[in-house]
Amino acid sequence: MSYKSGIIIVFIGLFLLLFFIYYYIYRTLKPIKQLKEKIIHLGDEKIIIEPYIDKKDEISQLQNEFFKSAKKLQDIKESRNIFIRNIMHELKTPITKGKILVKLEPTQSNKEKMEMLFIRLESLIKEFASIEELLSTKKELVKKEYKLEDIIEEACDILMCDENNMIKEYENMKIKADFPLFIIAIKNLIDNGIKYSNNKEVIIKNKENRLIFENIGKSLDYPLENYYEPFFKGDDVTSNTSFGLGLYIVYHILSSHGMDLEYNHTNGINQFSIIV
Repeated sequence: MSYKSGIIIVFIGLFLLLFFIYYYIYRTLKPIKQLKEKIIHLGDEKIIIEPYIDKKDEISQLQNEFFKSAKKLQDIKESRNIFIRNIMHELKTPITKGKILVKLEPTQSNKEKMEMLFIRLESLIKEFASIEELLSTKKELVKKEYKLEDIIEEACDILMCDENNMIKEYENMKIKADFPLFIIAIKNLIDNGIKYSNNKEVIIKNKENRLIFENIGKSLDYPLENYYEPFFKGDDVTSNTSFGLGLYIVYHILSSHGMDLEYNHTNGINQFSIIV
């Protein structure tokens, strides 16, 4: 081999070595460039949460931590939106009743009703805080055994509903739950049962490990799982009657308790069952 040929081979070898070094550095630094672009777009909410990267290098770990933080920010934003819309929905009834009461004669009975409204508003504030905490963080539940009758009564008081709208056909079983949080789920199921029934009545019963809410009315427009998404509503529900949050909140509360919700519609009767 001549001296000139040797130089050419060495040059080619160095060129290939430099090329592979460049390619390796480019591949190594490319995720950092992509991460930089995602950080830039984090503020304007264009970030897309990517799946977990199963690698042990520092850059992959950095990406995983970034996406975990971005997911937490998105969850907090979503919970804030739900929190605000839920306030608008829940405050409508006590505010309307309050407007009516202030126009009536200031009797002792009306005074007591007004006091009950303020108690209701206070309980709503606590309820909003519990929902926001549940949706934005991993809330630690305080579970104890409670009688079903106490749970139903408290839910009805918070809802300020007429007991004539509820038909009680249940035995007074005990349920282990986080009382303030579980009541919110029960309240929403009672409220939906009354609101979307043809006769404005909801039947509450239990069978074995099931707590059942029944009403007479049309079936859901979509599979139950669709209503677990925030702000999802059926075809015939307008924004004036629903924010599409009731079953979403019920789902998250029951899931945090390790409970399931089932639905079926038979012979014109809707049936929602909590598997406790």
